[in-house]
Amino acid sequence: MKKKISLLVFAAFCLLSCIILKNELSAQSVGQSVDTVEKKIRKRKTDASGTDASGKDYKSERIKGMWSVDMSIGRHKRKTGEGDDHDAFYFETGLMKLLKRNLGLRVGLNYEKGVIGFVSYNRILIVPELLYNIFSIGGRLYFSVNAGLPAGYEQVSNVELPESFSYLVYGAAIGFLTELNLSNSILLTMGVKENIMFGSKLGRLDYQLQAGIKFYF
Repeated sequence: MKKKISLLVFAAFCLLSCIILKNELSAQSVGQSVDTVEKKIRKRKTDASGTDASGKDYKSERIKGMWSVDMSIGRHKRKTGEGDDHDAFYFETGLMKLLKRNLGLRVGLNYEKGVIGFVSYNRILIVPELLYNIFSIGGRLYFSVNAGLPAGYEQVSNVELPESFSYLVYGAAIGFLTELNLSNSILLTMGVKENIMFGSKLGRLDYQLQAGIKFYF
């Protein structure tokens, strides 16, 4: 009789242990599922708002190895013995890779066109340059300096004559650029650049005012 009671007690203990173990495993599984769901929700919120759970704005993060493409238009100003530059504009597009978080190597293609007195001109330049971010405000507004070595050709013609002449030009450029983050990959840009050109028939010094857009990927 005592042996049967002991077996019943042992069986009851085993059954109770199995029930408790099952409940513990179920609770852990539910907890893991809740954590997974919460992580997904936080990720979706981060993707939508651009901030993580701590409130840090990841839109401002710039990582070594990132690429960007940009496009800008602007006005070109120079003074020569023939007079001021009229109806001058330029268009530029470029590709940049971040060598460090605050240092980028960019190659740009620049097209310029304008009229000085009776002389019309257009110019195409390839502009390799370095861009260095000096500081930022709130992770949204960036201020950078850039320096490059533009080279290409310019075509000059008299507006009253059919003749035109082409020249090889080269030089150096320095500038200042402001960038405003609109999202984690889109920025508005504004800047000014001073060019020192050799071989040009349009004068050695000129400057550009620009506005454009940049995409990081």
